[in-house]
Amino acid sequence: MKTINPLVILAFFAFFSDVFSPIYAQDEAETDPSAFAQSLDRERPAWLYKELEACPADHPGFKTVNKGYSEGFCIDNEDKCLKDCKQSDAIACYSLALGIQRRDEQMSDLYEALFARACRLGHASGCTNRGAGLSHRDPSDPDAAVCYIALYKAACLSDDPWGCTMLGLKLFEGEHIEQDYDEAIKVMSKSCKFGEDDPACSAALALEKTIHEERNAAEE
Repeated sequence: MKTINPLVILAFFAFFSDVFSPIYAQDEAETDPSAFAQSLDRERPAWLYKELEACPADHPGFKTVNKGYSEGFCIDNEDKCLKDCKQSDAIACYSLALGIQRRDEQMSDLYEALFARACRLGHASGCTNRGAGLSHRDPSDPDAAVCYIALYKAACLSDDPWGCTMLGLKLFEGEHIEQDYDEAIKVMSKSCKFGEDDPACSAALALEKTIHEERNAAEE
């Protein structure tokens, strides 16, 4: 297995710290941000949790597009988002997943199921997040790797910046996928469409720098 430079470790965890960090505050007296998620997790509706049983990329006709995301789309509107998600609204699934993830990290099965559904319905960022969840839980599981690599590829093909960065990381590591520095640099060329201050871009640039440093050291 490839030994990863600390810069790459930082790049990888930049993704998770960004995803898990709170992005808004709510008045706790007005609403319990965990109540909806906890109730839904206890109920475990079959239509939703069955999404965890298969890789979204394995479904017939699977393809992704960059569907975007409206910040705070499901705040105080979780019931409607859930209903819309059940009716195959990928943006509602993704938005609800992200809101739950950022407010209650313990509900991993719930938000992973929502990300998986969003992904299966074609949401590129949903695929990136589902892939990251699978990789984070067990990066060495070959079955999970087949799925998360396929999801990163699909997301990157739809120009999702984090999808391209995560695919670049896997190409650099060379575990469960052939190591290919040139391809890693190529796919990460799409990581910076939101500018260099975007975390997906800064992580990709750090990884690309590491690749160049390793190549230069090998030539000395």
